[in-house]
Amino acid sequence: MTLLLLLATLGVSGGSLAITEFDKGEEFSRREDWDTAISYYTEAIRLKPHFAEAHFKRGNAYVFNEEYNRAVKDFTAAIRLKPGYAHAYLNRAIANFDREKYAFAIIDYTEGVRLPPQDTTPFFNQMNMHIEKGEHDKAIRDYIETIRMR
Repeated sequence: MTLLLLLATLGVSGGSLAITEFDKGEEFSRREDWDTAISYYTEAIRLKPHFAEAHFKRGNAYVFNEEYNRAVKDFTAAIRLKPGYAHAYLNRAIANFDREKYAFAIIDYTEGVRLPPQDTTPFFNQMNMHIEKGEHDKAIRDYIETIRMR
């Protein structure tokens, strides 16, 4: 029953080969074998191009491989396929930050924290980015907002 609920949440029919490939990608991600995980997520996407979670997970693997441009493309695809995907915005912010695309990172952090689930981690990440850029007033604003959320 739990598997069927998970499949319904992902928007994928049971028994799908795309799910099989996705699950293999998950296994290799747990092992931190990012290249192999990417290949399985890629196959899942080939089989089901509108599989937002596969784009998201492949984007995560690309971040761990320090392939930030590819990660941004996958997070963008996940957002396009699943509007309101807070974690995709937040992870795209991280990839943009690592690419030193700070303006894009701030936009993504702002959108990501606006969407459920509400989490204080993005505010801390954004605060650290503001500190690194010397924008102390903005860092203080993020710190205050984090306190308000708790």
